[in-house]
Amino acid sequence: MKRIAVLFLAMLLWGCLVVSAYAAEIQNAVVSLELEGERNVETDEAPILGGFCGTAITVGDKDIVVTALGRMYFTGANAYHSFLVVDAADNSLLGHPLTVQNYEDSADSTFEYYYMEEYEYVTLKAGQTYYFCSDFYGPTDRFYDSCTVVSADDVSFVGYVELNVADGSWIYYDAPGINYLPIDFQYYVVGEDTDVPDDGETQPEGTEHQDPKPAETKPADSHQEDPSAAPESNSLLWIIGGAAAVLIAVGIVIFVLKKKKH
Repeated sequence: MKRIAVLFLAMLLWGCLVVSAYAAEIQNAVVSLELEGERNVETDEAPILGGFCGTAITVGDKDIVVTALGRMYFTGANAYHSFLVVDAADNSLLGHPLTVQNYEDSADSTFEYYYMEEYEYVTLKAGQTYYFCSDFYGPTDRFYDSCTVVSADDVSFVGYVELNVADGSWIYYDAPGINYLPIDFQYYVVGEDTDVPDDGETQPEGTEHQDPKPAETKPADSHQEDPSAAPESNSLLWIIGGAAAVLIAVGIVIFVLKKKKH
């Protein structure tokens, strides 16, 4: 009888863990955005010919895990851009460089994303500042240097940075509420247990989220499936599985008790 009770509790715990593990809400850092400060166009008197620049963000009071990186696509800009996530405390690189690419059906002024594999996820610590940086290729690699942004509650856009090629350091400029390039990223809050919304609920207002795959792993005309587009169905399957396991355990207990009575 004790063994059956232990089995029942173990199955119940497993079901609860499954439900919790698949309940994290995927969110976008950018809620809304206004493009300002057009650069690297014909009228730009001082285009950036090459290098890395980016946006500085500060995390709120809970750790978050980054699951996707996005850079806005512009007609005529370069098709591929490297992406770095840098810890402002010591200028160390988190994870490894990734590539965000555009496609033939990319729409102007919308974000393209690199959706990470789980082993590529990057954890950002509460209260710390990080740089989301990307590169430039020549005087026509269009971007915007002063986009006003409304961010999700868990992060704040606090400034922008430029790479000092001479010594490899980052030059920081204080600019609250400014999204440089612009960039976006998707994340979930560590320890948060909420239902995963449909993909449409996580998209920044006025933008369309594309589904890219890095150039080295998919043909140029194909897009990677956005893992936040259908997590609800996957979560539902695991929840059903956990519930079924609990019901089976309860059935076993009832069966054993009835058998003992006879």
